[in-house]
Amino acid sequence: MPINPEGLATTPTFFAVHPDGAGLARIGELVAGGIVTAVPVRPLPLAEAAAAHRLVEAGGMGEKIILHP
Repeated sequence: MPINPEGLATTPTFFAVHPDGAGLARIGELVAGGIVTAVPVRPLPLAEAAAAHRLVEAGGMGEKIILHP
């Protein structure tokens, strides 16, 4: 287990993903069924990396930032 679950509200579950259609379809089913929740994503251009860093430092976003070229 990559992290110690002691003191957490629930026991985390970890998935190893291989790039195959069946595995990705199964993950899609888990997300669609509400069993696995996906974190919201905010894509930003790489040119806005400094602004993205400020957003993360400010905290409270509730989403992941992905920088793209």
